Amino acid sequence: MVRQKVGQYSLIDLLYTHRLSSHLKEEIIMQVDERLDRLEIKLAYIEDFVERLQAVVVEQNRLAEKLQQEHRVLKDKILLLTKELEEIPNRKPPHY
Repeated sequence: MVRQKVGQYSLIDLLYTHRLSSHLKEEIIMQVDERLDRLEIKLAYIEDFVERLQAVVVEQNRLAEKLQQEHRVLKDKILLLTKELEEIPNRKPPHY
């Protein structure tokens, strides 16, 4: 969000560089405080979201590693079975 402007000046510029009535200064301070509160609330939500997202990423990474290990085991078993099948001669069973 762009800093709120009054004419060509931001609220902060008006507060510090111009002579304003105390009422107007209080109003500017209240507006800045409200905007700061909204930003702090948004930041809190973003921090919570990032923490939850990080937990999901960590869990998915753990699952991916587990699946890779299972894949390696299954691949090795398939290779072993394939080699064993190649070693079996192609002949008729004894009951024929």
